[in-house]
Amino acid sequence: MLSVDRPLAIVQLVSLRLSLRLRLARASLDGLLRELAAGSARGVPAPRVSLTELGRAIDWAERVVDRVPGVGTSCLYRSLGRFGLLKAWGFRPAFVMGVDPTNPELGHAWLELDGAPFREARAHEFVVSFRFPVEPSSRC
Repeated sequence: MLSVDRPLAIVQLVSLRLSLRLRLARASLDGLLRELAAGSARGVPAPRVSLTELGRAIDWAERVVDRVPGVGTSCLYRSLGRFGLLKAWGFRPAFVMGVDPTNPELGHAWLELDGAPFREARAHEFVVSFRFPVEPSSRC
């Protein structure tokens, strides 16, 4: 049975993913992440939903979006969409990018929650090169 919140989360993520290419073309990555993070703070706070329920919504939404021509389906777009969705539902994800230490031309993007990779088995294979928000201890 679907919870009342899952269809809403699916629609939110599909809508967000459909807008990301244009939004990223108009803003820097850092600017877009600030926008996604700030957007979740405006208006009425969303009801809290379990991470398990949001995971199911992510699965449904990504199956839909990955079939739409012209929509970014790379790890960058998946991670940006997930970041915006998790922020909107009251979670505090970190957006992380890393490079492959054996081939620095290869990169990957993923999220972390509470310092652990979120739905990402390959994060340990990469050296972190960018994190948003920046951890206080890593500031110069």
